[in-house]
Amino acid sequence: MRNHCLLGLILSLPILSLSSPSFPEGAMIVQVIDVDRFLLTSGEEVECLGIYIPLLGKKFREEVIPEVQKMVNEKSLKLEFDSTQRAPFGKLRAYIFADGIFVNAELVKRGYALLLPSSEKLKYGSYLVELENQAKAEKRGFWNESYWMTEYCSCY
Repeated sequence: MRNHCLLGLILSLPILSLSSPSFPEGAMIVQVIDVDRFLLTSGEEVECLGIYIPLLGKKFREEVIPEVQKMVNEKSLKLEFDSTQRAPFGKLRAYIFADGIFVNAELVKRGYALLLPSSEKLKYGSYLVELENQAKAEKRGFWNESYWMTEYCSCY
């Protein structure tokens, strides 16, 4: 009986290591790199899963990044993953919760981010679609014509 328990534990170890986050518990965001990209205390970058920021004018980023900093800086961080932790190029992608604020959703709700076409298939996809539709209807952020800039951001 004891050997069966030990064998079960040994067989479950690879599964546990695959599903565990690759960042230390209690990690925090130390820098907002872009509206949807952050540097963690572990030194690793994480991107918001399911959303993207189009290349728009510098003015948009100058207005939005301070708002995002207020949302995430010095907050207790939780990363939640969908089917995979990393994008094909190796960058960490997650649903980001900062002191209970669902950052990905908040960015979409405020109109600061757009959904990727494949977002509907994700865990929170239908919720994010609902928030994007609300942002469109209420002309928030990107959905307000004043945010569409004619010059592209040269910050990349």
